[in-house]
Amino acid sequence: MSAEFPCLIELPMPLLTPRLTIRPPQAGDGLAFNTAINASREHLRRFLPWVDTSHHSIEESENYARLQHSKFLSRTDIILAIFDRQTHELLGGSGLHRVDWSLPKFEIGYWLHKDAVGQGLMSEAVNAITRYAFQQLQARRVEIRCETDNVRSRAVAQRLGYDLDGCLRQDHFKTDSQDLTDTWIFSRLDVAGLPELQVSW
Repeated sequence: MSAEFPCLIELPMPLLTPRLTIRPPQAGDGLAFNTAINASREHLRRFLPWVDTSHHSIEESENYARLQHSKFLSRTDIILAIFDRQTHELLGGSGLHRVDWSLPKFEIGYWLHKDAVGQGLMSEAVNAITRYAFQQLQARRVEIRCETDNVRSRAVAQRLGYDLDGCLRQDHFKTDSQDLTDTWIFSRLDVAGLPELQVSW
């Protein structure tokens, strides 16, 4: 792996788990993103500020899909779309962000369609992506960050054995108000103790 030439780093895709196909967005995914996000705006807007400012048309969502694919090719950000492996429906998004190839280290972010909540799908996806980061990309550190009152996001990190490193107090404004809120930082340094999961790429 070469931090000097990140475009040469091999990123085999897709990731396959028992229920999910996880891959970068690509041309033609705009309708799927637009449909999923429009159906889930109320569910997502509390913690995701981009929800109210983007994906207002299929064209905008298609532009997003193609832009994120270009970032994947340049290895500057690794946005990932999460699909139902059987129906091929877009269930949500995740990815490896704050990419630092010199270590390497990453941050995993995620969102889920409102109708897919409560089925363990995001834990399955983040488990797979965590394994991919350490086993394929030789990560030395992987983080998950979330607001302290984002109970579902926090539960994913805790369920997968991420350690709480600390809290950034009054780190940013809440999406729906001018009140300040805190950010919890969770991390893993390897895959030891991750719940068992059949995953391939």
